Amino acid sequence: IAPRLDDPRSAAHTLNRVGNWHMNAERPFDAIRYHNEALRLFETLDDKPGIASTLDLLGISHYVAGEYHRSTEFYARSVALFRVLNDKGGLLTALAIGSSRGIAWLGRTVLPTQSALQDRLRDCEEVLRSSIEVGVRPVEALTETWMGLSYAMSGEYAPALNHARRGLDIAEAIEHRHFTCTAHMVLGTLHWDVAAWDTACVHLQTALALARETNSTIWKHFCTAYLSSALIELNDLAEAEKILSSAWSEDAPLSGVGFRQLWGARAELWLAQGEPKRALELIESLISTVPNFGMHRSDKIPYLVLLRGQALLESGRARDAVKTIEPGLTGARESDLPALEWRLGVLLGKALLADGKRDEAALALTHARQLAERLANGLEEGVLRQGLLKAASASMARMSLDSPRRKAKSQFEGLTSREREVAGHIAHGKSNREIAVAMVLSERTIETHVANILSKLVYTSRAQVAVWAAEKGLR
Repeated sequence: IAPRLDDPRSAAHTLNRVGNWHMNAERPFDAIRYHNEALRLFETLDDKPGIASTLDLLGISHYVAGEYHRSTEFYARSVALFRVLNDKGGLLTALAIGSSRGIAWLGRTVLPTQSALQDRLRDCEEVLRSSIEVGVRPVEALTETWMGLSYAMSGEYAPALNHARRGLDIAEAIEHRHFTCTAHMVLGTLHWDVAAWDTACVHLQTALALARETNSTIWKHFCTAYLSSALIELNDLAEAEKILSSAWSEDAPLSGVGFRQLWGARAELWLAQGEPKRALELIESLISTVPNFGMHRSDKIPYLVLLRGQALLESGRARDAVKTIEPGLTGARESDLPALEWRLGVLLGKALLADGKRDEAALALTHARQLAERLANGLEEGVLRQGLLKAASASMARMSLDSPRRKAKSQFEGLTSREREVAGHIAHGKSNREIAVAMVLSERTIETHVANILSKLVYTSRAQVAVWAAEKGLR
């Protein structure tokens, strides 16, 4: 009706309302089409408030489409224009949601952006100050939750928990069901990150019930996917299948971050059910349908790399798994996703071990263990800290990396068995000639062994070697 009224401003506002409805129903590309037409009309009218609000709507629509880079661009433009217009309400909402800057922690199946934690927090802190000053409690609740999200993405779990819980408290106090749902969802995914899967399930079940009540299609899909994933970790595959099937079907689209999360959970479940080839076909489809780029950039999406590497490894293709995982580790590091980084490190260790590369596998697992320990040490709550350490250890527990020879080399600072024997003779005070006679070797060979021992132990005298050998029981 609006276009027939010969009133382009009304038509543009109507287009935005219809577009926003499509976005909430997770039809983001329909939404983008409507918003682009609204933007054209507002620009023709030079209606700056209309332009600012449309840029804001394009920001969330591109986010739901999985086009995080475009989302970040539109939010930046809307925030700048809201500042010029001195529109505090518009600024607060655009700045709060746009502060995530394409955060890849929730929507893990698309290309993440690279944004610094301090930049995300700076935006949140500005919104938080302003919302408290003017008493806008819903924005305060959302911003606290979003700060928790930003901290969690970077593995800063202690402040993440504090902010997300504060966001939940405010949302419950003002009885804002949608933001209560959001806070429970963030807390659920955060507990998934630290391997507290029982607690994750409690939060995600609550969030899913609220998402259904409020008809939030995208949040319903996110909660379903993460809840299924937590149940898989708890080995409750029957319940995971039941939960996932309530929102996912074979004809679900591969577009939209919520739908893609469901497909990712389906791949996880197939892997857990022992169907790696079926999972691999699905993962390849997810990779090939990532918005704005093709297969050659799949290594930049750590979550899909993790799934693909696991499917390849379980299909008996260890070498291909290694080739997939190694660049994915770099992608996780660049995108500031340490929880995925250490899990990828464990998977790389498994793949290298299966490919017969024990030394490289040991190195990969050492790095993964150190990163998991660093993340765990940042947790203030002992139960969560121990739970993460236990999960990290369990993921590496059944890998036999060391032969007796390799274990001995590790125990004795890398000295070979022959070098250890020479060190034992040195501990008895023997000269090189005496050692050569005892071992039936040339004196020059013994000299070489002694030089190697001094180098490996970083010692300068035989006396130091003698003390070390005695301490190690080599006498």
